[in-house]
Amino acid sequence: MIGVGLLLAAGMTNPCPVQSSDFVPTEEVDRFFAERSVAIIAAAKRGDLESVSVAVSPDVKSVRQAHIGTSYDGPEGLITFVSWLEADSYVWRYQPYRAPSPATAYCAERQTEIEFIPADRSYGYLVTFTYRNGLLVHMTGASHELIEGSLMEVTNG
Repeated sequence: MIGVGLLLAAGMTNPCPVQSSDFVPTEEVDRFFAERSVAIIAAAKRGDLESVSVAVSPDVKSVRQAHIGTSYDGPEGLITFVSWLEADSYVWRYQPYRAPSPATAYCAERQTEIEFIPADRSYGYLVTFTYRNGLLVHMTGASHELIEGSLMEVTNG
């Protein structure tokens, strides 16, 4: 996995290639944005405004659906948005083995969903991240209960 520091380094504010007709694995593009999303959340949880600011649009909008669409604006608002998120781990789901994407896919509008989960695994926060030109422009999150069990303990009838 790419380190948080590398993703939020000064050169990573905009991953769009200047001019490229190359193709890249779609999984690589998807993984970049998933890891970038996790890095942004980690920086926001630490209250690291500088790292958050280089990875997001200045007018990024963060919406918390559980509170009737409570909305937060800018990097400072994103840090406030993340303050309610009590998570120790995350889950990212993706579809492997897809056709390659043009290298300019880093510049296109991209969405990724990450689920953040606390240590007690009683609930999760599903957050949708939207990127444009390589920068986070919108984030929407909602919490939900998690119910886990063992298939081995399920009986028929």
